Amino acid sequence: MPSANIPAPDNDFGVTPLYEVRGDYVWFLTIDGTAYLGHRLFRSKDRGLHWEELPGAEDKINLFSFADSQHGLGAKRISQTTVKLIYTEDGGDTWTDLPDLPSPEPVTSYVLIPGSNYILVTRRANNVVGPFRTLLS
Repeated sequence: MPSANIPAPDNDFGVTPLYEVRGDYVWFLTIDGTAYLGHRLFRSKDRGLHWEELPGAEDKINLFSFADSQHGLGAKRISQTTVKLIYTEDGGDTWTDLPDLPSPEPVTSYVLIPGSNYILVTRRANNVVGPFRTLLS
């Protein structure tokens, strides 16, 4: 891919588990190189040939999930007991705030279940012995 087809880095970097693919659409999240939190969300509509930054999600998410090319969920812990959720119906061009998710434990993943209005969330007390909890909206 030519470097002209993707916005330049902004003190951020991509990490392997923070991407989604739905048909020809691909998204990936970068991490801020100083704070090590979610920074910028990028989208390609042509399998990665051309990329665009989705500024509506900038610094608002640390994890995300897309059910299809249009419907997506973003999440970011905003306190020790609360996670902020945002939702898109246009592939990430615009985002709507959802009610906050109370979560006294760290969340491992969020999945917007394709073909439904359900969100599946996994939480864990720690990474080694659990217990691991699964929540369905």
